[in-house]
Amino acid sequence: TDVALKLVFTFKAVDAQGYTGKYSTSVYVYPASGALLKEQTSLSLVCGNSSDHNAFSFTTGQTLFYQRPDEATDATSVADIILEEYEGGLRLFTATDIKFVCNSSFDYSQATATGVRNVYLNSTRSDFVPSVLADDIILIGRVSESGQVEAVGVLKIIVKEEKRIVFNLKRIE
Repeated sequence: TDVALKLVFTFKAVDAQGYTGKYSTSVYVYPASGALLKEQTSLSLVCGNSSDHNAFSFTTGQTLFYQRPDEATDATSVADIILEEYEGGLRLFTATDIKFVCNSSFDYSQATATGVRNVYLNSTRSDFVPSVLADDIILIGRVSESGQVEAVGVLKIIVKEEKRIVFNLKRIE
């Protein structure tokens, strides 16, 4: 297991005669399985007829061009999040088992894996986000093969333009 953090504590003691002594000890903090968030920043999706990507894959952590799951050449080309124009705005939807939770009060900057899971599991989930706006916080999850609901991550919309969004994403590793 990789070491996430090494803490070194050093103690210095001085007695009444001015003699000093020094003692150091190290504490290693290991990550708990599945407890870390990995952040990707400035991911961009563009909808419409464009040469820019309009979808995102959690399998690869990459933006890509949307293909329906039955048309995808392999698992790495399946899009989990797709951006499209919808009723004069932009919306996110999915063609996979991904579900969305919009929660503008969720603190993206202080997000932890436990916090993402708790909010996601105790919220109403949807197949789409009908109107994407700048500063939206969207939690993302899916149903596992065993039928258990699991959180995947949280994204924050940084920029929303006419046919484009830029977002940051924190994924549960």
